[in-house]
Amino acid sequence: MPADLLLLFARLLVCTVFIVSAVDKFNLVPAELAAMRAVKLPAPVFLMRLTAVCEIVGCLMLGLGIAPRIAAVAFALFTLLVSLLFLRFWTSRPDAPDFLLRRNTFFSNLAMIGALLYVVVAGPGVYSLI
Repeated sequence: MPADLLLLFARLLVCTVFIVSAVDKFNLVPAELAAMRAVKLPAPVFLMRLTAVCEIVGCLMLGLGIAPRIAAVAFALFTLLVSLLFLRFWTSRPDAPDFLLRRNTFFSNLAMIGALLYVVVAGPGVYSLI
């Protein structure tokens, strides 16, 4: 039973990252909007709002245990894509002002992908609706 509670707690902790991100996207945080425009994504406002909706739905799935493995795979792929698109620290010089932030965030995202893959392999535990 304690292991199942920890699995639930871990899933909820993972969701916090995506909930905060979704709130920023709904609020059209200028830095996020600028980042999307910088990589020349089409319709950045629409994509930000669509992404926010997907993050909220994914968090409901992961947190409540409604097809949590599917949600975890989707979040892992999304996190990898976002990391490769927006955190390309390897294109910056090591003395650039944002190099360390981008590099450390990239590797934090890899750790998040690892946590999500753990959910895929271990499953949600007994505290899951489906």
